[in-house]
Amino acid sequence: MMGMQPEQWLICPWNSGDHWLTIMIHANTQSVAYLDSTNDFIRTDIMKCIQNAVDMYRIEKNIRNKGPVKINQYTCRQQPDGIQCGYYVMKIIQSFMTVVNPASFLKNHFKLDAPYSNEEINAVRDELAEFVKPLIID
Repeated sequence: MMGMQPEQWLICPWNSGDHWLTIMIHANTQSVAYLDSTNDFIRTDIMKCIQNAVDMYRIEKNIRNKGPVKINQYTCRQQPDGIQCGYYVMKIIQSFMTVVNPASFLKNHFKLDAPYSNEEINAVRDELAEFVKPLIID
């Protein structure tokens, strides 16, 4: 978070060893969005890591608020199986990055728990393949 501007978001795809999820931290408010396509509760080790990152940011910016970080856990679209979490993380980040008002997007978009359609996930797969293809072929 070091060097972030107040209105920026730190977007963190997080792998817990066997599962991908998304964490987004708003620099100005130090509020955290936790997005997990299994809609599980946030693990203690992840909460501690987030708290440490925000504490370090507060020290760098001379912010006196030393209280616990507010973590907003949003309902995400539920992945239909145990293997699509990475694509769900990419879709969540892609959706977030293409909106004008990210905070409003978080409040309004993540009320659905229906899975993304195959068409939506396939579009993410295709985009990833197009990005990776030149790296593999060259």
